[in-house]
Amino acid sequence: MSLIEEIVKESKSKQFGGVVKLFTIPRAKSRYAKIGFEDTDGSGEMILIEAASDEFLGRQQQRRDSQTFD
Repeated sequence: MSLIEEIVKESKSKQFGGVVKLFTIPRAKSRYAKIGFEDTDGSGEMILIEAASDEFLGRQQQRRDSQTFD
């Protein structure tokens, strides 16, 4: 599991709906955007809203389910 996945799950368990806010460096913005984070004000602050966090967790589960083990 990824660290972001664990943080999203923690947010859900604490009744925050999977919403996560972070501050990032410019070169990492594209990585977080691929997860579903949205730029809030151009200062490096990004937010993952509830719908995007659900999609992210779904993709993570699909990825896990599609992996084959020897």
